[in-house]
Amino acid sequence: MRIDVVIPTKNGDVHPQLLDTLLKADWVQDISITQTVPVNLARKQAVSQADGEWVAMIDADMTIPSNWLDQIEPALTPDVGAVSSVAQQTDPPEVAYLRIVRCFRSLHHVDTVPYSNNMLIRKSLMSNGYKPCPQFFGEDHYLHRYIREKGFKWVVLPQFGVVHHGKIHDSVEGGIAYGKNRYYTYKQLLRRGLARFLFIPWAALTSFSSQVFYRLWLENARFFAGWFKSRISISEKDVKIMEKYAATKFFLNPKQND
Repeated sequence: MRIDVVIPTKNGDVHPQLLDTLLKADWVQDISITQTVPVNLARKQAVSQADGEWVAMIDADMTIPSNWLDQIEPALTPDVGAVSSVAQQTDPPEVAYLRIVRCFRSLHHVDTVPYSNNMLIRKSLMSNGYKPCPQFFGEDHYLHRYIREKGFKWVVLPQFGVVHHGKIHDSVEGGIAYGKNRYYTYKQLLRRGLARFLFIPWAALTSFSSQVFYRLWLENARFFAGWFKSRISISEKDVKIMEKYAATKFFLNPKQND
């Protein structure tokens, strides 16, 4: 099977190793590098213009193995609308945290992360009736929900060589988007909060880094500040106070300790 590949970008920059792999792969029919903003709209436009029943969407800061499609293809059954895989992270705080998570649960079974940064999707799902998420944050959950509503499954495969070279940031804006669009059930939200409360100190201890502790917890505080802002009436000033309190009251500044 030969497929078209869509790489949505903000400025046209693509990881050189990703481009090299795609240019050499015999399963790639055409490569479309978009610069449309927002990226959510770029995905829909590019996929709608692609050929074939299935289209690959791969983020610009990813690298993939040459046999990426061979790993994905066995999961393509009539009831599947999209297939993605767990990506290895390179950002030290995220690496440290996921190392602990894997002690308790396989990452491809974590139901709060669809992994849309490398995926194969049915073209018809994107080109017929799909309206891109208005916010960038949570777009993968928005698309995941849409695919399920259309009666299809989204399959997440275990890690097989895909690498994410960017940084993952939780932010107030992300928390607001997740709260407004209800991407998490209350059970999932509680589980997320409990996991970070327990695992972040563990991740910091195993990596011997106060910076890991500081950054992971600060970003978690920002996410929940945004989520609460979306659910109840909290002013921007209150959100800033919550961020500052989380950063300075409870936790050490890594610049003073590393």
